[in-house]
Amino acid sequence: VSRLAWETLRSVKWADDDYVWVSDYAAHILSHPDPRWHDRDVSTIEDEAGVKVIPRVLEIARKQGEGSTIYDWTRVGAAKPSRKLSYFRDLPKYGLVVGAGAWLDEIDAAVVRRREQAIDDMRRALRSIRIARTGYAYVFDAGDNMIIHPNSNIEGTEFTTRSDPKSGAPIADELKAVADADHPLHYMWDKPTDPGNYVYEKISWVRHFKEYDWYIASSVYVDELTSSSQEISRRILAVTGGIGLIAALLGGVGVWRMVGPLRVMAATAARVSAGDLDARSNIRRADEIGLLAETFDAMVGRVRKNVGELEERVRARTAELERANADLEAAAVAQRRSQTTLADVESRQRLILDAIPAAIAYLGPDEHFRFVNRAWSELVGRSKEEIVGAPLGAVIGRAAHAAIEGPLARTRSGEVVSLEYAFTHRSGRRVVTANTLIPQIGGDGATIGCFVLTRDVTDERETERRIFEAEHLKAIGQLSGGLAHDFNNLLSIIIGNLATAREKYADVEGFAAYVEPAERAARRGADLTSRLLTFARRQPMRSETIEAACLLAEIGTLLRRSLPHTVDILLDAEGGRHDFWIVADHVQMERAVVNLALNARDAMADGGCIRLVCRRLPETETSGWDEPVPPGRWIEIAVADDGVGFPEG
Repeated sequence: VSRLAWETLRSVKWADDDYVWVSDYAAHILSHPDPRWHDRDVSTIEDEAGVKVIPRVLEIARKQGEGSTIYDWTRVGAAKPSRKLSYFRDLPKYGLVVGAGAWLDEIDAAVVRRREQAIDDMRRALRSIRIARTGYAYVFDAGDNMIIHPNSNIEGTEFTTRSDPKSGAPIADELKAVADADHPLHYMWDKPTDPGNYVYEKISWVRHFKEYDWYIASSVYVDELTSSSQEISRRILAVTGGIGLIAALLGGVGVWRMVGPLRVMAATAARVSAGDLDARSNIRRADEIGLLAETFDAMVGRVRKNVGELEERVRARTAELERANADLEAAAVAQRRSQTTLADVESRQRLILDAIPAAIAYLGPDEHFRFVNRAWSELVGRSKEEIVGAPLGAVIGRAAHAAIEGPLARTRSGEVVSLEYAFTHRSGRRVVTANTLIPQIGGDGATIGCFVLTRDVTDERETERRIFEAEHLKAIGQLSGGLAHDFNNLLSIIIGNLATAREKYADVEGFAAYVEPAERAARRGADLTSRLLTFARRQPMRSETIEAACLLAEIGTLLRRSLPHTVDILLDAEGGRHDFWIVADHVQMERAVVNLALNARDAMADGGCIRLVCRRLPETETSGWDEPVPPGRWIEIAVADDGVGFPEG
């Protein structure tokens, strides 16, 4: 049953190639009509921006319950991906996400078809409208282009240069000026039966369709609107003239009996001629005048009915036009909604790319920047606006461009290239970067662009250097320790033999004068080996009571032999006393003072004075140091010089 259910679900399709897909929470496709995707792990598939497509969909579905997004995917049976809008929903009970969607190019094509169909329907509707005998409706845009017109010679042309003979102004501007006004436009125009003779008055009503910036207008000749009433008037006048002739022949009483009704009918005819189609003579007589008045009133009624039917047809056509406009507006709203959705997706992608810690840029085939994220702009010290559109050499400099010209050439040939490059940042800091150049291959197999992925590895390289130096120093310490241990064993034998010789030959005159220098030299050598063992961490720290002023005096005597003649060294013991007793390792203390004195010497290139200072500190002076100092009696040992000191910054 489960197998049949999955097979049935995979066969569900509509339109041309729209379908339903199902994935579990591990981005494993469980149902898909394309055999290439069925039962496949898609957790690593990315779009052009580097976003993992299905994991992103699963994240939105599990967080929000349902949602929609736009991404690149391959149609069933196709080789290249297309943009797709998908809607999906989480089924937490089963641990599944079900989705379906539509292809954006099909949506755009449908919108275009509906727009064109709406325009064609509106064109047919407007061409079939006739007002009076030759009146019609037409549509033009804000650029004075005639979009729809019954005359095929005028439709599709620009009528900016056509002027109103009555006012001399462009007829297009006059039509726009009365759009959505409460009054029509009266102007002079020619007739098809009398072309070029602009002496016929015409009237037009105009409305502005702001969504597309179109103007919809209708026009009719004024004489056609009044021709029906005038024709009735002429007929009535002719009948009246005949009746008057008969009355003249009949004479006397007959004349007076007919004059009154005829005057009423003449006044009614004048009202009809003026446009009042509700006018009636209301003459009720059983003679010929009554019949004439009844016929006249019936004729006016038929004219009024014809005008009413014409107005009803105009209203029906207007309703059809409004429905067509509504369909066209709905299609435009759908298109704007799709564009808004696409803009939202692009905005989210930019935010994601800016949040990625890696620096990302994209170069076009002309080596001009098309895109950079925030990390890349911060790396080169420029804003995105300065970088996008600029050539590569202008942004990174000619030297850097020359250094990566070779890797760029390899990338243009389709190769992914990795390299390191070091440069000096605008802030003066030395920066080392690891770069990966990834080509973008077009449909024809040619490289159409290049992605640049850059990481700042300055700290990593500095850490590697320090580890190397530490390991090197450790190796030197181990070697020094080994040598010092062996040399210390030799010195122990020498010192022992010298002591034995001193005791055995103590009575020999002058022997001691030779033995004592040898013993001092051997003990000095033992002291040096002890320092080497301490450096190598093989000799334990030995704390002992030391008089600090005497130690500084001995160090000063030792240093005078190694300092240049331009550098003097002085002992500055507080009060000139030698009672500064401290507990410390004699060797470590001596080495620390010697290192400070040698640093002081290096700071005085032109010579100067080094002072070895020794003084007692009150308890109040121990506050504000880099490290906390417990209360007690302390002695300060300092090395001061006349050098320039450390530079600021």
